[in-house]
Amino acid sequence: MLLEQASRMIHGSGYAQGLYPAQWVALRYFVEADGPARTATGLARFQDMSIAPVARTSRTLVEKGLLERQPNPRSRRADLVAVTEAGLTMLQHDPRQPIEALLASLPRAGRDALTEALEMLVRELPRASPYPSRLKTPPAA
Repeated sequence: MLLEQASRMIHGSGYAQGLYPAQWVALRYFVEADGPARTATGLARFQDMSIAPVARTSRTLVEKGLLERQPNPRSRRADLVAVTEAGLTMLQHDPRQPIEALLASLPRAGRDALTEALEMLVRELPRASPYPSRLKTPPAA
C-alpha cells in the first residue's frame, strides 16, 4: 500500500512547469542515456511502452524546443534525440529533485535496501505479472 501511495505521489508531482510526467521522463532519459540509445525506440524500450505514445511525447518536446532531432550515423530511420539548452534549463526545475533530496537523507543502509527492493521489482515484475511485457527482456536497473 505504501509503495502504491508513494508511486501516486511521485507521479502526481510530475505535472509541473507545463509538462506531463511522461515528458519529464523523456527529458531525463535523453539527458542520461548513452549516445546510441538516445532514440524514441530506446525510450520506448526503457519505459516498456509502444512506440506511438513515446513518439508523440518526443515530438511534443521538440515542438516546445526542449529536444532536438539529430542525424543518426548508425541508422537513417531513427534520429538521435538531444536535449536543447532550453531542455537543460527546464531540468533545473525537475520535480524529481525533492524526491532525490529526501532519499539522499536516508542512512546508507536504508538507501541500499530500497535500491535492492526496487531493482528486484523492476527485474522480476515483468516475469511475475500475468500481463505480457512489450519488452523481450526487462529494462536495465
